[in-house]
Amino acid sequence: MADREFTGEVWLSFLCTEKIKYLIRIKGNSLTINLDNGKRINIKGLFNRQKMNKAQFIPTPFTIHGNKCFLSGLCFINDKGKKDLLAIISLEYDGGSIELYRDRWQIETMFRRFKSSGFNLEDTHLRDTQRFEKLLSIVMIAFTWAYIIGIYRCDQLQKIRILKHGRKAKSFFKYGLEFITMALINTNMSYLFYTALKILSCTMSSIF
Repeated sequence: MADREFTGEVWLSFLCTEKIKYLIRIKGNSLTINLDNGKRINIKGLFNRQKMNKAQFIPTPFTIHGNKCFLSGLCFINDKGKKDLLAIISLEYDGGSIELYRDRWQIETMFRRFKSSGFNLEDTHLRDTQRFEKLLSIVMIAFTWAYIIGIYRCDQLQKIRILKHGRKAKSFFKYGLEFITMALINTNMSYLFYTALKILSCTMSSIF
């Protein structure tokens, strides 16, 4: 399973030749050819009339980047409140491709929290391997800590607000990071600090 960077013709040809099963997300503006009628069409156009949050699997094979593959798609509302498309190509027709890829998507959200939507890890510009390994370990602990506190805060204290388009106003990570920030800044709210520390001890135990 891989994201949209891994859809080149040479790479897909290798996977097809070796008969390696794959599920790879593809850009909606990519062109595809229907093998039945030879018609070229924009992938996004195949799913234009699809209902929101309902997976669609097309049993007809297509040619994408010079290789025969199958398409499935899911239209959804992204975190900016706009309609988006999750389009997946696969070596074989697989009715469960969207669900399988949904599990992988958690990796992408974690990367975002490590970088632009959280700790800005890439801004450190560290080149020393040992220093980077130490920093990455700390960020991993901080991410896990914030995520678990976000779940705790949502379940035990106050639910995360649901927006009109059905998505949460904040992720568990952001919700937890806010809690940790409040616990560190507001010295008069010591119960927050001790709650955060107690959950951190559980986080450390689960990692190590």
